[in-house]
Amino acid sequence: MSIGSIGTGVFDGSTPCINIGDSDSGFIGSADGVLDIYCNGAKVGYINGNGLHMLTDIHFDNARMTTNGDIFSSVWGDNWLSIWITNQLNTRGTIDWIN
Repeated sequence: MSIGSIGTGVFDGSTPCINIGDSDSGFIGSADGVLDIYCNGAKVGYINGNGLHMLTDIHFDNARMTTNGDIFSSVWGDNWLSIWITNQLNTRGTIDWIN
């Protein structure tokens, strides 16, 4: 069963899908127990028995988390957490800071 407009590509009606808003965004039942998430024709994530998997960055207001686990936020001086940690270690790892 498909709900929404028949589109092109993965939303051509050959697999069960729910289109939301237009003909290339929504959910597709791609396999047993797997629900793919599409936006503008691109797969951005999926849900399976192990949980929600995002293939792109996750945004929380002005903060975001990348697929490699790095976090960008104003808490880190409007920078990435990995850069903030590196800068902290470089600053504190000098002889001046220790003495």
